[in-house]
Amino acid sequence: MSFQESKNMKRFDARNKGLVDYDKKYDILYFKAKEREYKTSIEVGDLMLDIDSDGFVTGLQIFDA
Repeated sequence: MSFQESKNMKRFDARNKGLVDYDKKYDILYFKAKEREYKTSIEVGDLMLDIDSDGFVTGLQIFDA
């Protein structure tokens, strides 16, 4: 079974529903799904993942982009 065929995968279609921003001063690239609020964040190296109450990734920050 391939990654795309996994029945356990949660899907959220964010096409045309997201925001992208870049903070030049702090060198941070940020992606956020519109209309979804995050509940918690997980930091992994130079990445910060924002997770909503349904378990979807709703935001991504890339440090030292």
